[in-house]
Amino acid sequence: MAMILAPRRFASPSLRLLAHTSFDPIGVAAGKRIKADCSLNWIDPDDGRRYCFSSGTSLEFFLDEPHARIERARQGWQKLTAPQR
Repeated sequence: MAMILAPRRFASPSLRLLAHTSFDPIGVAAGKRIKADCSLNWIDPDDGRRYCFSSGTSLEFFLDEPHARIERARQGWQKLTAPQR
């Protein structure tokens, strides 16, 4: 799915919802809902959204390319929350 990138404050509703869940974005990008307690988290300096992680390894992996990982997680979240056919 192609997406036109807009300034972060106008990002898609699915991205806002993903940031407000307590699912690890690396898991979501892989199509899994992995709960995270938010003791490990990262706040996007561009928009203030908090992302929670289930492990230090997941957070470190995410920090290699945070915005690319957020986009992959957004795509994964859309698939996870899409109505079943």
